[in-house]
Amino acid sequence: MSKTVSKSDLARAVAEEMGWNITVTTRAVDALFARIKAEAEAGNSVNIAGFGRFREKVRAARTARNPQTGAPVEVAESRAVSFKPAKPKS
Repeated sequence: MSKTVSKSDLARAVAEEMGWNITVTTRAVDALFARIKAEAEAGNSVNIAGFGRFREKVRAARTARNPQTGAPVEVAESRAVSFKPAKPKS
């Protein structure tokens, strides 16, 4: 059974492994994720060798249907940061 790992779990594990203060490690993890998000939102691709790639994905505007009434609904263009994992080494 898989476990969900939170950002604070990651920070705690890194702090333990490195022998660092948990507060400083949490700030470092927060800063890392914020920088990845900012770079991707600026249109840059963030590639981490052996891990994966983060980039902004644009979903085009479209016409959808309300499932209850069947009436057409305009859905605006949206943007989100996406992640593509690196291929595993054979």
